[in-house]
Formats: sequence, C-alpha cells, structure tokens
Amino acid sequence: MFGKRVLAEDEDATAVAPEPAPRLGASRLSAGGLRSLQPPRTYDDLRAGARLGERVSSPLRPEVDTSVAVVLGHVVGVSGTVVVAALRNVAPDEQAAIDKGIRLGGLVKISVPAATVFGTVNELATEHGDLGGDPVARRLVTIGLIGETADVGPGRRQGFHRGVSVYPVLGDEVSSVRATDRRQVYAPSTSSNVRIGTVWEDPSIPALIATDDLLAKHFAILGSTGSGKSCTPTLVLRAILGAHPNAHAVLLDPHGE
Repeated sequence: MFGKRVLAEDEDATAVAPEPAPRLGASRLSAGGLRSLQPPRTYDDLRAGARLGERVSSPLRPEVDTSVAVVLGHVVGVSGTVVVAALRNVAPDEQAAIDKGIRLGGLVKISVPAATVFGTVNELATEHGDLGGDPVARRLVTIGLIGETADVGPGRRQGFHRGVSVYPVLGDEVSSVRATDRRQVYAPSTSSNVRIGTVWEDPSIPALIATDDLLAKHFAILGSTGSGKSCTPTLVLRAILGAHPNAHAVLLDPHGE
C-alpha cells in the first residue's frame, strides 16, 4: 500500500467464492458474477458491490464534494521530500478546525505552481522560544511528500501520481484535504487491483493494492509487535487468490503462525 494505513476487513465475513475470471474490459462487482460491463461510476457503487479480493479495473469518477479545505499553517522548512510547517495561531473557536485537519498519518496538501503536492503527517511537535522577552510556543508539523496532481486549467487537475516534480518553498500554505482529494489520491490505478480493506481516514474509500506492481517486485511488511504483520500476508494473499482463483502461491511459515 506504499505507506497507506488501512482497516482490515473481518475475515469470516468477507470470504469470496472462486468464480471464472470476467471477460476482457468487464468489471466484477459482486461475488455472484458480473453485475455490469461498465466501470463503477462512484465510490458508493464500489462499496455496494466490491468485496474483499475482487478486482477493480477502472478509476472512479469523483462525486460532488461539499467539504472545505482549511489553511492549517505555512512551510518553514524543506529538506528533500520532508517539509516542516508551523501551524497557525488562531482563536479558540477556530482551533478545532486546525486540529481536525492535522492527524498523525493523515493527508495534507500544499499548492505549488501548476500543481498540488500531497503528503502525510509524520510528526507533531511544539517549539518553545521567546518573542520580545515574552515566551511563545510554535506548533510544528513534519510532512513526508508522497505525490502530486498537475493543474491543467482553472479548477481542473490531472490524476494523482507518486513523486514530486515541483517542491514547496518557504511560506507556502499547508491545507487540509477535501473528500475528493482523498478519493483522487487513493483511486484505483489503471492496472489490476484488489480490495484489502478501507482507508482509515475515510472508511467510505476502499483500500486497494495493485497486484501487478506488488507481485513483480520484492516487498516487505514491517511493523511493531502486535501491529498485524502475520495477519497482513494472509489478508493480501486471500484477496489476490479470491480475484485470481487459478493462481498459485507458495507460503513458507517457519514459525507456524
């Protein structure tokens, strides 16, 4: 998932019965067979039909988004793909909006020339100092940049892609993301995808893995004790085999987990 945090589906409730692979160009949206030869139009369509291990082959069209992006702070440091931002000092009645937009592991965005850069919150800290002899505290956020969308016209952006071509500079605004931003960042790729859960920030968005990219390379599942390192390979393999019932997998488990 390239660093995305997901909520695993309940294994007993999400078993997928093997079925023949769909015809070329079809989208399989139910365990019982093909519901439509057209790709799903919205995330609600996907939630209603796609189950654990089913393939999602087409990007989803964005829905109407009424949420508002909030300016959280400004960039005060840039080092490669790591950005440090200072949060705004606001009145108490506005503080809740700032706090809601900044969560460890959550997405934020930074507008740069001809693009919007996205990153995840990796660290929160408070820096104490003084201003004119008066003590002051500055709240700092460390952001890891993950990708961007290119602006192609007023109010129009290309799809999200990983990597950053235009980096933020000092003073750039850091804002919270809207629901459509999350859908764009977590949208299915054009290759074969299977669902393994939901995105923790927004359970209405399915968490998907690109099977071709995943299986064509070496990868590791890392985490602290009790974080689910043993369960995750089971979940991923079950999803892949559910979408590809004729596939073969060899699992070496020297510890019997």
